[in-house]
Amino acid sequence: MAVLRAAVCAALAWPAVGVQGGECGVGAKACSAVLSHEDASLSFLQRTRAQIGSAASRTKAAAGAVSGLMTGLQASGHEANLETLFAKFDTFSAVSGGSWTTSLLMYSASFQEMVEASAQSPDQAGTMFNDDFIHPVLNAQEDTSVAGTASGLLSCLWKVFVPMSLGQIGSQTDPDPALLLAELHRQQQLPSSTMSPWALQMLGELLILIQSGQVSWLGLVQQMLSRGGGIDVAHPLGTKAANSWAHGKLSIQGATAVGPAGYDIFSEEQFQDNVTKVQLYLTSKDSITYSAAPSSTEVHEKLPVMFSIIIGAGESAKSPLPFCSSTDCNGFMLKYEANGVAVVGAPTLTFKDIFGPAFEESAGMVPISSAIAASSAFKGWDGVISAIGAQQGCASLGAWTTGAKDGQSFVEAKSIRNHFFEESVAQEGGVQSMALKAATAGLNPLIDGGYVDVTGIANAVAAGASSVVAFISCATGPDLNTLALFKGTPYPGSRIFNEPVEEVAKQWDSFTAIPARAGSQFFQKIVYGTISAVTAANKHFGIEAGRSITLDLISIETANITFGLKLEGYSYNSFYQYGDLEGEIVQTLAESPEATQALLQTFFF
Repeated sequence: MAVLRAAVCAALAWPAVGVQGGECGVGAKACSAVLSHEDASLSFLQRTRAQIGSAASRTKAAAGAVSGLMTGLQASGHEANLETLFAKFDTFSAVSGGSWTTSLLMYSASFQEMVEASAQSPDQAGTMFNDDFIHPVLNAQEDTSVAGTASGLLSCLWKVFVPMSLGQIGSQTDPDPALLLAELHRQQQLPSSTMSPWALQMLGELLILIQSGQVSWLGLVQQMLSRGGGIDVAHPLGTKAANSWAHGKLSIQGATAVGPAGYDIFSEEQFQDNVTKVQLYLTSKDSITYSAAPSSTEVHEKLPVMFSIIIGAGESAKSPLPFCSSTDCNGFMLKYEANGVAVVGAPTLTFKDIFGPAFEESAGMVPISSAIAASSAFKGWDGVISAIGAQQGCASLGAWTTGAKDGQSFVEAKSIRNHFFEESVAQEGGVQSMALKAATAGLNPLIDGGYVDVTGIANAVAAGASSVVAFISCATGPDLNTLALFKGTPYPGSRIFNEPVEEVAKQWDSFTAIPARAGSQFFQKIVYGTISAVTAANKHFGIEAGRSITLDLISIETANITFGLKLEGYSYNSFYQYGDLEGEIVQTLAESPEATQALLQTFFF
């Protein structure tokens, strides 16, 4: 019987997971190979539950860990490349910022080259990360223009002005075209004349985004992958142009579907911010909403979903796994309303009806950047609660989708939402016409997968892994995100293991430590060890009870660096300091060859 081995890496805030083999037809190897080889799952956890931070901070820690481990490969006479490091891993299941990491490793030739080169030259690792990734992402002097800024700003303002001019701004919030800039100043707490490097970098990113006429999470991810990794916005998940080392591996990107009404079983605050309807369009006169009426009495706000594809399988490839792990997707009937009344002529749709054609039948054609944006939309739930995206078309925090097939889901959703805020549509068709279009298409937002699976471990176990190697980044001590998976967690939807959380925390305290090299500013140490667990039944992820799971945990502990925002009490003040952290991690592992090789031998070979 094959042993399913999984590895999970949590770097500062955003998760990802990878799995080797799995059942025949899921992993890359033939059934006979599965029977004779260990199966494995790799998960990059890079996020905290309370604060889902910037992808750059998650990506740098994960990239640093990968490069650092490859120095151990080189010291032991192996080839220091991704193919060797991940030879036992046939599946990568990413969540939130981990999806940034895995997509860059799998689809970006330049990012792979940078990570592997960092292992060859550890003393240059931080510089290479900043030069090859951070700088291209933040460089507002490239692909921007005065004309583009003016045009984009006018377009963005128009999408706010039209609802205002028609008396259509809703009552829940007051959309401000300078919303993100205001938040920037609030966080920075400095006058614009004395902005810090971090604040100037944020302004530069806003300048880049405004070129498109909208400041959206989707746009940010598209720009990041394109600028930092050369991944075009149209490149599909099934592309044969993926990095050769990743071909044949199963890629999973976790996300969250919003299905009100009900309580949030993935949060400790189950009776707060309960949303009964998702606002798609909200003005002082009109509204378009949807709710998900279940076939049973049990209702929940959030549902785990996942994009899955065999890397390099081609654009015609279907998803090897269901988009929804839970059968709840089949039972939730979406009810679209205009001004509180059911939309006349709207089809009866379930989430399965929407997600099946878009993300299962057409999995190979879904744009990489769109899937990653959905997986990592860390402010998406705030957007649902505030209905900010329903009141104007300038800023959007979630990743909007429809049931359109052939990779057109995100494109169609953007088109429908843009029409919401065009004066001609508002005058000609009215709210009923707009509502019917939204209902027929199945317009709905996807948000960060970490809202339901912060670590990424649940997706790995659901995919069949029985041994999990987890890279986790936290401040110090046992990681709360990992502990949330065990008995006694305050997050009932997250529990997948039977062991008491107190026992797991005690075991964590006895892990082996690799201290940071002298002079490190942000990196503190790596601690690692093993925890044996037995699964508890969890229908939301499709996990059955009674399976034995081995958790091999690698925790990267840091200090004085945040998840992306400049916060009081932290010395972090620039995105380029992520390169400093990466360099500290790589150099520490390079200067500790015996410890690094022992870690590799235990968890990777």
